[in-house]
Amino acid sequence: MNMNMRKRIRKNGWGLGGRSLLVLSGLLCLVLQGGCGTEEAAGPTLTIASYGGAYQDSQRAAFFEPFQKERNVRLVEVSHAGEYSKLKAMVETGNLEWDVVDAESRLVYRGANEGILERIDYSVVPKDELLPWAVHEYGVANIVYSNIIAYSLKEFPPGKPHPATWAEFWDVEKFPGRRGLEKRPHLTLEAALLADGVAPEELYPLDVERAFRSLDRLRPSVAVWWDAGAVPPQLLANEEVVLTSAYNGRIWSAVHEENIPIAVEWGQGIMDSDWWVIPRGLPEERRRLAMEFIAFAVRAERQADQVRRIPYGPTNRLALDMVPPGMKVHLPTAEENLKRQVWLDSAWWAENEAEVLSRWDLWRIE
Repeated sequence: MNMNMRKRIRKNGWGLGGRSLLVLSGLLCLVLQGGCGTEEAAGPTLTIASYGGAYQDSQRAAFFEPFQKERNVRLVEVSHAGEYSKLKAMVETGNLEWDVVDAESRLVYRGANEGILERIDYSVVPKDELLPWAVHEYGVANIVYSNIIAYSLKEFPPGKPHPATWAEFWDVEKFPGRRGLEKRPHLTLEAALLADGVAPEELYPLDVERAFRSLDRLRPSVAVWWDAGAVPPQLLANEEVVLTSAYNGRIWSAVHEENIPIAVEWGQGIMDSDWWVIPRGLPEERRRLAMEFIAFAVRAERQADQVRRIPYGPTNRLALDMVPPGMKVHLPTAEENLKRQVWLDSAWWAENEAEVLSRWDLWRIE
């Protein structure tokens, strides 16, 4: 996300939030069937790929099932973990298994640059109610989430200091205990540089080697490198770690749905956005249906319904007025939370991700 987009969001004060835990039934249908479908319908099939867990649960209730009912289509769900290479291979081979994909912002920039995404037809997808930054030629933003510090309330009960910055997360003497970090560089390198004293406004372009030197210092205390958003709450619940990076919505769901004694620290949270995209090359009927699904999913009432289930805020500016005040305070872009956080630079990652991933893979095996 470029600087102008970040400034517009800060000015408007609109916001969104995190992600959450895999449910057993969803996991079983993914493993055994390769995807989850709602009730059988007589119409065409639409396949949507998203990130699983409580996040996809909220999408199912707010978007998937209502769209299937309204349009009489068979909607099939699959989960992915942000594998850009898989999406690219589908397009290049013409084996298009997915019709709509929930993709992180850097993948929208990269996919647009590499020609693997379909242009959004804004004669089908209404954009007048969308926040200006959420409208891209090749995607439509649906949420903003934050990569935050999550901590155990058993280890850090109310009244006892807990890490409030990444520098304190890195301080194993002041705050001892095992840590968890995400097993990929984006968001993790930002945390490492903030921990090393880089000012938020000077994060980009990322000093990659400095970030790895910072990670070298913490590496002995990282007990788990997690690879799915559902994992951090369970690491804390099982007392495998006392601190971890996490997506804010995953933590909210664990607290409010499972009563797990954990909490979120908003200080130096790193925000990013997810987008609806369509792989290039779909047959006309599937492409049209995919566009119509996105149009449905960005309706104000549909987005507000999702926010009631998990603190992912709407990109439709009218939807926020439909969100209960008690939920708004949990959004990353709530005023008090927004001013304490930083934005991930999607354009930088789109340009540099391949090179950084090669460096990351080498560092992981050193």
